[in-house]
Amino acid sequence: MNLHPVWSPDGHKLAFVSDRTGSYQLTLIDLGTKNKPVVTLSHWTSDPDYEKNAIAWSPDSRQVWVGDTAYVVATKKALLRKGKEAKPASALPADWGLISPDGRWYSYIANDHGKRRLLLKDQRNNKERVLVNRLITQDSSYNWEVPINRFGFSSNSKRIYIGYGGKIHQIDIKSGQDLVVPFLAQVHADLAPLVKYNSRIHDGKFKVKYMRDAVADPSGKKIVFCALDQLYLKDLVKGSTRLLCSQAINQFQPAWSPDGKWIAYVSWCDTTGGAVWKVASDGGQPIKLTTTPGQYRHPVWSPDGASIAVVNGKPILHIKDYIASRTGPSTIELIKIQSNAITTLADSASLQSIPNFSGDGSRVRYLPMEADFHQTVLSVDTGGKNKIGLMTIPSLVPVLGNSQVRLLSPDGQFMIVSAAEDIFLLPANRLHWSGRLPLIRISRGVDPHWDNKGAFLIWSYGTRFYRLSLKNIMAALQRQHPGFEKIWAAKQSNEDHHEDQSDFVDIHLKPDQNIALDVSSNTAHSQGDIAFTNVRIITMNKAEVIERGIIVIHNGRILSVGSVNRVQIPAGAQLMDLQGATIMPGLIDLHLHTYVPSDIFPQQYWEFLTNLAYGVTTMRDPYSNFSSYGYSELLRAGSMLGPRLYTVGVAAHIGDGMLHFNDLGDAQQLISKRKLMGSTFVKDYIATPRADRHLLLLACNQQMLNMTNEGWRNPVLQWSMLKDGSTGIEHNPMWGDVYGDVITLYAKSGTAFTPTLQITEDARNGSIPGKEYFKYKYWQRADQKLAHFYSFLDPKMKPLVNTIESLGVIRQAKPDDTLKTGFLSAAKIDARIRHAGGQVTLGSHGENPGIGTHDELWALQMGGLTNMEALQAATIMGAEALGVQKDLGSIEAGKIADLVILNKNPLDDIHNSREIRYVMKDGILYDGDTLDEIWPVKKKCPEWQLKIKTNEK
Repeated sequence: MNLHPVWSPDGHKLAFVSDRTGSYQLTLIDLGTKNKPVVTLSHWTSDPDYEKNAIAWSPDSRQVWVGDTAYVVATKKALLRKGKEAKPASALPADWGLISPDGRWYSYIANDHGKRRLLLKDQRNNKERVLVNRLITQDSSYNWEVPINRFGFSSNSKRIYIGYGGKIHQIDIKSGQDLVVPFLAQVHADLAPLVKYNSRIHDGKFKVKYMRDAVADPSGKKIVFCALDQLYLKDLVKGSTRLLCSQAINQFQPAWSPDGKWIAYVSWCDTTGGAVWKVASDGGQPIKLTTTPGQYRHPVWSPDGASIAVVNGKPILHIKDYIASRTGPSTIELIKIQSNAITTLADSASLQSIPNFSGDGSRVRYLPMEADFHQTVLSVDTGGKNKIGLMTIPSLVPVLGNSQVRLLSPDGQFMIVSAAEDIFLLPANRLHWSGRLPLIRISRGVDPHWDNKGAFLIWSYGTRFYRLSLKNIMAALQRQHPGFEKIWAAKQSNEDHHEDQSDFVDIHLKPDQNIALDVSSNTAHSQGDIAFTNVRIITMNKAEVIERGIIVIHNGRILSVGSVNRVQIPAGAQLMDLQGATIMPGLIDLHLHTYVPSDIFPQQYWEFLTNLAYGVTTMRDPYSNFSSYGYSELLRAGSMLGPRLYTVGVAAHIGDGMLHFNDLGDAQQLISKRKLMGSTFVKDYIATPRADRHLLLLACNQQMLNMTNEGWRNPVLQWSMLKDGSTGIEHNPMWGDVYGDVITLYAKSGTAFTPTLQITEDARNGSIPGKEYFKYKYWQRADQKLAHFYSFLDPKMKPLVNTIESLGVIRQAKPDDTLKTGFLSAAKIDARIRHAGGQVTLGSHGENPGIGTHDELWALQMGGLTNMEALQAATIMGAEALGVQKDLGSIEAGKIADLVILNKNPLDDIHNSREIRYVMKDGILYDGDTLDEIWPVKKKCPEWQLKIKTNEK
């Protein structure tokens, strides 16, 4: 990307911004020499910074200025002169302004009441006038991310040249006359090969990859772990794996008793909440240890096996973790095994705390409710008294990001930290250091635990269980990083040791144990035959519509489709006459944040149910959490009802999905994790500079994964993503004026573009007009279906972005302008991209489950798509963007039977998309209002709302 060229006054040199080296840099071409050398002078660390640093030349063409820094062209050396006194008054810009060569005129660009204007000031008398009243002529909903119109004075200070309205303009300063300068250029834009991989959806058995909470018994011969929300026991001697105990509730976080005879665990039931249980390790009937419903987590046995410490929070399990603060502080409770007596040890613990006993079993250690990221490890005796602070853990966020699990060793000497799906170790006696902590990264993994009284570390990742001795870790540290090992041994912080150290070091060590965990499940789909007759069929096979047709479903896939006189119905098939109804493929929402709770899962998740009831049969979450892989498998197995889920897990984002990014190896490590967990997509969340995105894309290509990008607001940023060959881009940018060149770039790139009009911003008033407009216009009336699925949410919630909105928020929506909707200008540009041959898909963003998908569909149509084109964006184009078009997206023989049966035709009125009678996913037919199963088995939708009081205010 080469941007903002500025000629030197002598006409021989050209300075411009370029990312040809991988990051935006001030670049110079000397056109006055034979070989026209290219010189790089400086760089910025993030892509948007080039907009904030205007380029200008000194009058003698010997220096080029960027902001407050001058560079001598002949020596390529920065003089680093700061301050206004060093700036040639006739050359340097300020606040998007320029002073004319003769020093009389000052012209600048200003944003004023939704307009971007060019103004001129006479410095002799300070009089000011407008030269161009509207520099952005098409789109009033711009913001600073829209590139600034570059301009310049003529050498005699009589004219200004500026680009706007798709043309080059010459403006006479004296008269104000604005003339278009004729200009025509034939441009060839290089596009890298598109990174795009297709995949198939298989109907048979699949291997579960999301295994959690794996722990070994004291003998090391058995491992208990969680898969598909149930506990399994692996016997390492026999090589067999079995279900630990059968219950109609979810089971999590097992813990072995010290003698290996019992396993404690926590459970969750959607209607009655959570509990703590124990069961004999050789089988038998589980014994319930608690009577008060709660959200129990992380049970741990005392060294003598007489007690279990556990965290207990309010039984609220509907919304993602960062809203869990509504549950308030949790308690640490001690359960006596013989009497079942329960003692509250602490009443202000963090729900994420993992309690553990001191070595002698006399005290329990835990983390309090977080006031900030600095926490003090607290210790209390087993009677709930004598609470003391052991040590303060400094913020690890700058190094390890936000998602952390921290667990002190039994002897208090070490701490395990899990972050970004990696396992770290650090000495506890270094937690008071003011400098960077001496962290070592051991392996990728989750759920770390201390084993054998702290002599071993155990953890798991995907389908593997690992065990590694602390002794071997220390020996490897000494061999591989002797300088780092000295820091561990030091008695006090010595910042000199940190100068050549990164934030953490890796050790390469083969685990003492590396054991495969094996659980498989059937993919849920219908068994048998059903035929829908006398129905209008919008096939999405191009623009085909069968006005009176038949669809035959066999074992979850479409056997045949066609007009009534051309399809043979198998003998014994269930017949459903749908005279007057319309069938279309299930909706595919490519940008739907699911906000799933982590670690402890509900049996049914209301957001999944709501989306399915409103016809969404496939969704992609472009930024979620590690637990989302587990939800995807539960949906595939049919243990949960809802759309099939494609998740990227955590996006590639420094401080969250990844910890640092230095080279291709870092990119490969991240991508290999996503591949191992079954992802088909990776999300780049504004990785800058551009070279880092190249590394991510290269690593994706090596692993045959697709990559979509956070497009954010900056259109120039998106153009580089298109040129790089990225699979997808999320979000409309702040477009400004858009012409055929930009439209063609999007259309020809092959990149799937998901606009998310529900959150497209209008800079005139700072509102989020998309979703506010549709909530106000279509969802404020009484609606029993909407009330049923949204009933539990807090009606006092306010309109939000990046979290769920309640029914009260939906019904109180008041957009700033119900006639001039701010998202519409962006929707019109999206339609132009589609009409030029681009792949525009549907993504609702997820604030309004179920209804948001329809709102986005209608928004796309309002921008200029026909009803058929809008429906294609929500079906076949979504399938193509996911790479699953051979199985989803249209009604054709051989494809999966994901269907929506409507009472009215959406080709007549696009808003008929919500007139849902039935929804079919994987050939299973559900009632559109209740999600009661109709075929092949008649049964009620599972209960999913708590039947107990939670004392919420």
